[in-house]
Amino acid sequence: MSNFERVSDVLEHHIQFHHRVHDLYKDMLTNAENEKVKMLIQTLRNHEQQHAQHIKDYIEQAPENTLETYFQYSHDEDEQDMFDNISTPATVTVDHVHDVATLCDNYLEQFYEEMMEAADIPEVKELFENLKENILQEKMKLTVDVTSLLDM
Repeated sequence: MSNFERVSDVLEHHIQFHHRVHDLYKDMLTNAENEKVKMLIQTLRNHEQQHAQHIKDYIEQAPENTLETYFQYSHDEDEQDMFDNISTPATVTVDHVHDVATLCDNYLEQFYEEMMEAADIPEVKELFENLKENILQEKMKLTVDVTSLLDM
């Protein structure tokens, strides 16, 4: 289904997305037995809180004309499918956590790319480009974090 929504609505939705991923990691934490896995999950939970706060801060500081910009997009079904396909095994491993984090980051990267393409206003395009860059940086940081945890 296609929607017409304001940029601010999309950003609010993505704050909720980050809260939902944060809660997913919280659920995973209950099935994590290894301390390294628990540390990784807690790091990811913190990152999700930071992402949500970053978007909230942007909303508070952004020009109103940017936030009030309307555009058409479709994504809700893809997002729900992604969450529906994530399961938590009896024992959560570093690999499982990494796979889930990568899946969520890939979803956001693709979504922000689609928003960049749909945006006609340069400020809106730049916003989604910055959010995409943030996700790409987080993916690299996740790889470093996983590697360092495995080396411990």
